[in-house]
Amino acid sequence: MTVSEAKRLKTLDDENAKLMTPLAAQMLSLAAMKEPVSKKVATPALKRDAVAHLRFLLGLSERWACRIAGADRKMVRCRAQRAPDTVLRARLRDLANARRRFGDRRHFVLLCREGEPSGIKRICRLFREEGVPLRKA
Repeated sequence: MTVSEAKRLKTLDDENAKLMTPLAAQMLSLAAMKEPVSKKVATPALKRDAVAHLRFLLGLSERWACRIAGADRKMVRCRAQRAPDTVLRARLRDLANARRRFGDRRHFVLLCREGEPSGIKRICRLFREEGVPLRKA
């Protein structure tokens, strides 16, 4: 092999590497897109799960997985820092067990009378998450 042939082979290898990198990235993103998605990924928690799934299954980087899932990288890294509502949940459970016919809005009124500063949406969310049993009629 002569020097000119070696240089020509080197340039061909470089050109091949330049062409293969975008092709490999495109094929990897297509494989990730073909992953079965059971439902729409809309909430931050679902997007975090989708990114984790893509990273684990296909070995993608965080950047690629976030791009495919349509998630912001900061959102994937940051977690919610909401304080635990253990005292409020316990009080809501006690009220619901004492007055089973009342719904979440009536329990909100009772909590407001006790001086609870939480809003109606928060109380309704906690009521729903606790799965408090209601007695019909």
